[in-house]
Amino acid sequence: MFLDPDTGIAPNQAKPEHVSELDLQTIWSVLLKGDLLAAYQHADRTSSWKEARQEEMALACGLHVKNVSTILGTRVASDVAMLWSRKELG
Repeated sequence: MFLDPDTGIAPNQAKPEHVSELDLQTIWSVLLKGDLLAAYQHADRTSSWKEARQEEMALACGLHVKNVSTILGTRVASDVAMLWSRKELG
């Protein structure tokens, strides 16, 4: 499942251009073992935006933060990342 909100996971309150923690939680709960959940993430104005969004995705999905990976395209756009995790338990 790929989520492509305009800006990514809501840092505080979700607006239509975000995916909320509840959205992540709901989708994660219905995925099957081996399924992937990926979400587009645009940078905010902090230097730790990638780590903060990884933590939020992990929390919403009931995962340890080490189970949420980041794909960066620094040669194309340094302010964009894809966060993803594979569901190991079904």
